[in-house]
Amino acid sequence: RRLVGTITHPLNRPRYDKQQGRVTEGYAILQPRVSISLTSASRSLFARIFSGNTGVDPYTTAVSDVYQDLFAEGSYTGKGLYDVDAFEMALADRVPENSLLSHDLFESLYARAALVTDIELLDDYFDAIVTSVEAHKGETLKFMGDGVLAIFPAADDDDFAASSVQALEAALEGLERLGHINKARRESDQPEVRIGIGLHLGEVIFGNVGAADRLDFTVIGPAVNLASRIEGLTKRLLRPILVSSAFARICPRPLVSLGFHPVRGLFEPEEVFGLPE
Repeated sequence: RRLVGTITHPLNRPRYDKQQGRVTEGYAILQPRVSISLTSASRSLFARIFSGNTGVDPYTTAVSDVYQDLFAEGSYTGKGLYDVDAFEMALADRVPENSLLSHDLFESLYARAALVTDIELLDDYFDAIVTSVEAHKGETLKFMGDGVLAIFPAADDDDFAASSVQALEAALEGLERLGHINKARRESDQPEVRIGIGLHLGEVIFGNVGAADRLDFTVIGPAVNLASRIEGLTKRLLRPILVSSAFARICPRPLVSLGFHPVRGLFEPEEVFGLPE
C-alpha cells in the first residue's frame, strides 16, 4: 500500500515522452529497500559471509539515498512496483527477442526507477524455497535476481515419476512456507510476496559452463528455457504452479489442463497444466 501511495503521488507520476521514447519525469518503477531475514542470512557459512550487511550483496545493501539524491533516479534490482502503462510504452519492442543478457539496469534507463529506502522488503522467501527443495532431494543451483533455479535429478534414467513427485511436493511445501511468511508480513503491515513456479521435465547439460576465465556450475538447454517461460505464464494465468505437458505425462499426481498458450521462443503453443482447484 505504501508503494502504491508513493507512485500515485502527483510528483512521482510517470510522464512518457513520445519523441524520446522514454519516461522523462516521475517514475514508472519503485524499488524498495530489500533486506534478508536473520534466518536466511545464517543458514550456512556461505550465507553468513555474503549475506546481509557484512557481505558484498548489491540486492540487499541498497540503503543509501546518495545516488537518488544526486541524480533523482535509483537502480532497479528486479523487485518493486511499476506503472504498467508507462512501463509498456517505454519498453515495448525496445530490443529483439532473446537478445538482452541482463535486463535490470536496462529497464530503469527507459522507465526511470526510484529507490524508496524507507519502505523495506524482507527477502526471506529464498529460505522458504531452498529449504523445501533440499527437503525433497532437489539441488538449488543458483539465484537469478529474485528467481531460483533448482533441479531434481532422476535416480533411474527410465523412471522419472519419483523425481517429478519430489519437484511438485517441493513446490507445494515452498508455497506453504511462504504462506506462513506472508501471514507474519500481514501482521507487521508489510507487503506480501507472491511467486510463480514453473516445472518441466527434459534433458539438460549439467556441469561447469562458460569461458576459460569464468566458469559457472549450472544447467543449460531448451528444457531450462521452457521451465522459465512456463513460470512466466503463472502471472497471466493467475496460478502459483504451472507444469509442462512433458511433466504432466510423467507425474502420477492429478493435474488438469489449462489449455495451449503461446510461449516466448517457441513456434507452437505449449499445453500447460495446473493443480485441481
